[in-house]
Amino acid sequence: MTAEKRLIDLLVEDFDASRTKHTLLGRDVYTTSVSVEENTAISAKHPDDATGRLVETLVQKCTDVDGNPVFTVEDKPLLRRKAKLGVVTKLLTAIHGETVEVQAKNSDAGGQ
Repeated sequence: MTAEKRLIDLLVEDFDASRTKHTLLGRDVYTTSVSVEENTAISAKHPDDATGRLVETLVQKCTDVDGNPVFTVEDKPLLRRKAKLGVVTKLLTAIHGETVEVQAKNSDAGGQ
């Protein structure tokens, strides 16, 4: 009888396999899941700014095929004000999972 894998081992495997390719507006963008530690650091950096947390996540977790960031710190104002929520939500959902859609909608509604 083979030993069943521990849940922690399955979680680590799932995290390590999380790199996902997306094609947005004709460009390939790769995302990886955000870890608990990364999410905590991003939250600490933007404690009272939900939009800032989402934008920071995009800057940190979106890359090209070679692993180079596709967004820079200088892109943050444009990501905040000029990127369609529906487009970037696809990336954020891949990074965070299903809960980000609700967070993004709530953040958007509060900012009007």
